[in-house]
Amino acid sequence: MIPNKLSELPKMFFEPIEQKSIFKELMCYEYYTKTRYILNKGNIDEALASFKLDKPSKEDFVQSLTKANSIIDENTFDL
Repeated sequence: MIPNKLSELPKMFFEPIEQKSIFKELMCYEYYTKTRYILNKGNIDEALASFKLDKPSKEDFVQSLTKANSIIDENTFDL
């Protein structure tokens, strides 16, 4: 058992330069379906619409996808 907060884990296990690349992804897991999983493509606007609580802005969502290197084109991302 680790008695620390989840947000403190990068400081415990990674060097400061490595900590900068760690981020929390924004994804609505209900958006994942068998068909989308097989095609491995998602629509940014459709994914944003599927968030039920704490819906992020489109800018924040695209920024998260960009950090994860998941953008295919301006409205499509790699699941």
